[in-house]
Amino acid sequence: MHAHAGRQTHATPTHRADRGKARRGDLVYDTEYLAIARTDNVVVVQITLSAGRSLELKRALYRRLADNLAQAVGLRPQDAWVKLVEVAKENWSFGHGVACYAPADAVTA
Repeated sequence: MHAHAGRQTHATPTHRADRGKARRGDLVYDTEYLAIARTDNVVVVQITLSAGRSLELKRALYRRLADNLAQAVGLRPQDAWVKLVEVAKENWSFGHGVACYAPADAVTA
């Protein structure tokens, strides 16, 4: 049902519904999305980072991760699924309950 909500509210491509779906544990993934043939060995890497990196740097990271996973554990590059989650710097706290990168004079709610 949630896939329908995505198509209805966020213009999720309808062709995705026609693709092969697979499940491994809690992970449900499309085995053919964007014409990339994935196997049951798919690995999802999610990296949270501060916003602002260029597309060039992101592309270099994707390639390096796929290459490193191939060399280290023999993972096919097609099975390296990488997702970057960019957040504003003020959304980081590295301890003591302090927004480490927020300006000192920021108003708190």
